[in-house]
Amino acid sequence: MTSLGRGGGRRLWPRTFGQELAVLVVVAAAVTVLFMFVVNPLIGWPAVAPMPARSIILALVIIWIARQRGESLSAFGLARPRRIWLAIVLGFVFIATNLFALQPLKDLLREAVNAAPADLSAFEYIHGNLAAYLVSLVAAWVAAGFSEEFIFRGYLMNRIAALGRGSVLAWVFAITVQATVFGLGHLYAGPGVALTAGFGALFTGVFFLIAGRNLWALILAHGIWDSLAVTLIYLTGTPST
Repeated sequence: MTSLGRGGGRRLWPRTFGQELAVLVVVAAAVTVLFMFVVNPLIGWPAVAPMPARSIILALVIIWIARQRGESLSAFGLARPRRIWLAIVLGFVFIATNLFALQPLKDLLREAVNAAPADLSAFEYIHGNLAAYLVSLVAAWVAAGFSEEFIFRGYLMNRIAALGRGSVLAWVFAITVQATVFGLGHLYAGPGVALTAGFGALFTGVFFLIAGRNLWALILAHGIWDSLAVTLIYLTGTPST
């Protein structure tokens, strides 16, 4: 991929998708090490606790890359919906589908591979801790709802599909890759959760296309879903299975 937009004759960097990925991998690794060995121990959180700052920082790096290349964020699914009410409806349709159709399929998949119960102990610090709960609510929207959807569906899927000139096969490959990476990002909760998270991300990738490659319905759904999850943990603790 060549440099685009406002750069003119100026040599922009990163100039290729490979260079972009290299930057993102280095940033992700640096943030992970920083939080595992410095930040989390310092504030008394488990070393393997989820790192919402990582998603936020990666999203900011991607935005910086897009600006370097003169690209509009609307190209990554952040265009204002033509019908805001429709985006809201689609968001709740996604939540309902996830709850009543996708979640049972995830349970069946976990049983089929005889996966160990989910290890959600990394979230136990939220239980009864108002400060941690409020931070987690913000993270549910900024890190999970916005940043993760922007990174995996808005950025990664579009970049990979562009390599294949937007063909059907390219989009299928893009959906598969983002789901695999998304699943691997949930290994902290055990292989079973990583597997079902990746499976769910396949559906999310398809839904992104159904929504006209607009992220706002998914951002709404993801934010609400994670907000409900952290609220339950705050009130009742992490489930034992």
